[in-house]
Amino acid sequence: MFNEELLAEEIFKNGFINKYYNFTESVLVSKYFRHVLGYGDARIKTALESFCYTNDKFFNKELNFSRIKLAVSKSKKEFINKSDPIPIYQEEVNIINKVEGYKKRKVLFGLLVLCKKEPQKIIYTNSWSNLRHVLHSKITNNEISLLMNYYYLLDLIDVSYNFHKIKFIKETGNLIRSISSRDIYNLNKVFEDIFGKDLFVCSSCGESHERKSYNQKRCHDCSEIHKKEKWKIQKSRQRKKMSTY
Repeated sequence: MFNEELLAEEIFKNGFINKYYNFTESVLVSKYFRHVLGYGDARIKTALESFCYTNDKFFNKELNFSRIKLAVSKSKKEFINKSDPIPIYQEEVNIINKVEGYKKRKVLFGLLVLCKKEPQKIIYTNSWSNLRHVLHSKITNNEISLLMNYYYLLDLIDVSYNFHKIKFIKETGNLIRSISSRDIYNLNKVFEDIFGKDLFVCSSCGESHERKSYNQKRCHDCSEIHKKEKWKIQKSRQRKKMSTY
């Protein structure tokens, strides 16, 4: 079960996960206003509208009037904060490491953690947004669906109509890490601690560097040098064209 208060605090500080209005996230922010900041109904409504305007430039108060009202009402429920540490074992890490692709390994790790957190050891398809929350990723439902099919073909998960189940969950073994409630909302950092950072070899200097973008070919320093050289070549071509007139 998720620690809602930690997630609500994160959304309150950083805005909507995917930078657009989300009803579920607006309920969490409303709970934060009520149970942490001590706001009443009227003040929650005003603060929530302001929060939505600030974090989604396309937010329309009139179109979402009933949703704002419902979020304020739902905020009266207490935060769900019950959570036991989640053990991650060496054998699970070894299986994930066999998957090709850094992003594929990270998403599979996120699925493993979310499944182990549930008593039934499953994740429902309508809970894929939780995967985005814990990984701080803008990954789409279509991308997740494709990855699920990829994992299924590797015989790593069982696929049902409305839920998925990790097949390599272990109950005992060589403990690598116990994941706390706070860790769950920073799984990127936990993943890097266990599996290492996403590295690539610079095509210019040949050294290993942390990847900053998916198609990155050069490190920062080499990229700056390459840009300057490219600019000089462009200027040289321009001068030659001008000299022909």
